[in-house]
Amino acid sequence: MSADKSEPSARAQSSRNSTRGNRILSRTFSSLVQSGFRHLWFGMLLLMAAVNIQMLARGYLTWELTKSPIAVVVVGAGFAPPILLLSLYGGAVADRVSRKRIIQLGQLGMLVITLFVGVSISTGTVTVYHLTGASVAQGTIWAFLMPAR
Repeated sequence: MSADKSEPSARAQSSRNSTRGNRILSRTFSSLVQSGFRHLWFGMLLLMAAVNIQMLARGYLTWELTKSPIAVVVVGAGFAPPILLLSLYGGAVADRVSRKRIIQLGQLGMLVITLFVGVSISTGTVTVYHLTGASVAQGTIWAFLMPAR
């Protein structure tokens, strides 16, 4: 008898938890209903994936070119100094200039850097200096992109 009484209670509890979970899930993703935010979010997702893949590929290519752990560190760390030094300026620019324009130009800059490295690899002219310059340039762009976002 007690099992019969507890069964409806368990079902009701499960139903309440399911409803509560659906409400939390719908509130979590409700902002994606706005097309502008949805474009920003998915664009950022793609940009982050691309930048992380490039950082990994630059490190690997640096190793293949030089077999030097120090060169791999320099290329990998080339991203950080511009971010540390220029983020304050990036925030000031983001306050004064259209953020949408900053994001568009920043992503265009990232594309140009990627094409430069790709063409250098294709033509066989890539050097560790190209990779270091690309890393520093991406860090510089990132210092302006993140405050704008």
